Amino acid sequence: MIQRRSLESLAAVVGVILLLGVVFGAIWALVTPAPAGRVTSEGPVYASPAEVGEEFAGVAVFALLAGALGIVCAILVWLVARRWRGVVGYLATLLAVVVSGAVAIQVGAWVADWRFGDNSNLKVGDDFHVVPDLWLNGATRSGSAWPWILLICAPFTFTLVYLVCVLAARSSDLGVGDADQWAPDPALPQPLPASGSIYPTPADQPHPGVADPTPAPPPKAD
Repeated sequence: MIQRRSLESLAAVVGVILLLGVVFGAIWALVTPAPAGRVTSEGPVYASPAEVGEEFAGVAVFALLAGALGIVCAILVWLVARRWRGVVGYLATLLAVVVSGAVAIQVGAWVADWRFGDNSNLKVGDDFHVVPDLWLNGATRSGSAWPWILLICAPFTFTLVYLVCVLAARSSDLGVGDADQWAPDPALPQPLPASGSIYPTPADQPHPGVADPTPAPPPKAD
C-alpha cells in the first residue's frame, strides 16, 4: 500500500521555520552590540574610535545566529518531516529558510529600534546608539556587498546539515520507509529468464543440446 505524503505536515514545518525566524531576530536585537554616539554641533559622531568596530560586531553576531537558525531548521525538517525527505522536501524547506532569514532581519530591526529608542529627535549633547543595518545597502566599510548577503548564512548551514543527514542515512530511501513500494510484486507476472523459456529445466534432466550419457534399455523380445 502506497503511503501518501501529507501537505499539512509540510506546511506545519514551514510555519515553524518562519516562526523561528521571528525568534532568532528578536534574540539578535536583545544581544547585539550597538555603537554609541553623541550629537555635536558638527553633527552625530561616535563616542570613541573603538565604537566603530561595534557596528561590524552586530552584523557578525547576526551571521552567527543565522547559521544557528539554519542548523536548527535542518534538524527539525529531517526529524519531523520524515515523509518529505528528498529533493522536493529539501527545496520547499530551503525556500522557507531563506524567507525565515529575511523575517529575522526585519524583526530584529524592529526590536532593536524599540530597545535603543528613537534617534530621530536628538539635540546637541544627546547620546544615542546606532542599530547595525542588516540590509547592507550595497556597501560596507571594507568594500562593496550585496544588500541581501546575510540571507545566505541560514541556507548554507541548512544545506550542509541536510547533506550530512542524507549521507548518514542507512537506507536508500533516506528512512522514509517506501523502499518496498518499488520492489516487484510476487503476484504479478515476472520477466522471462535469460534462456527465453518459461519452463525451467529440471535439475535431473540433461541440458538441452547435450547427449544423455545414460544408455537406452535394450528392446524387449517378442
